[in-house]
Amino acid sequence: MKKLLITGSTGFLGSRLALYYKDKYELLLPTHSQLNVSREEAVMAYMEQFQPDIVLHCAALSNTWYCEQHPDESHRVNVQGTVKIAKACKHIGAKLVFMSSDQVYNGTPVSGPLKEQDVFQPVNVYGRHKLEAEQRALRNNPMSVALRLTWMYDVPSSPMKLNSNILVNIQKALDEGTTIKAATHEYRGVTNVWEVVRNMEQTLERPGGIYN
Repeated sequence: MKKLLITGSTGFLGSRLALYYKDKYELLLPTHSQLNVSREEAVMAYMEQFQPDIVLHCAALSNTWYCEQHPDESHRVNVQGTVKIAKACKHIGAKLVFMSSDQVYNGTPVSGPLKEQDVFQPVNVYGRHKLEAEQRALRNNPMSVALRLTWMYDVPSSPMKLNSNILVNIQKALDEGTTIKAATHEYRGVTNVWEVVRNMEQTLERPGGIYN
């Protein structure tokens, strides 16, 4: 079996990737203390010791409001952490797929499906940092694949970790008898997380670059 490292393996996407691919790969699922992406020496040491063939980099600060309030921490994890992973993957020859976001387009006036080369207009810290992470990671490791993922959801009854998504928010509002508050000028895609999980292997065959 090839070795597959999943960072952020206890998170919303990472936990589902780990479950789905557990019988096909030898999984490496480090905790934050075992692999702190903010520390370059720790990242390089882990990669050299365990020699993964594939790295799915899901670890991130994904709460946009938290990133807005803590921009330095967001940059340290979402930008610098991704760059450190990219460098280490290049060093050991591992294939890297890292998770970016469609929030790089968040303020664009263009409607409908967007292409990779369409105008970037992030309007928040998270979107700006994801865009910077793409650019810097690919400069350091041109064979990396960046996936601009949309807002992912799972059913509210899922026993796995849930994030704040459209179905969860609607269910919560129904249960509590409250209204839903949402941004009025935010245009994003919405995707069932299991579609992303099931198709993740296809990204391993893609040449380095950015994909919507």
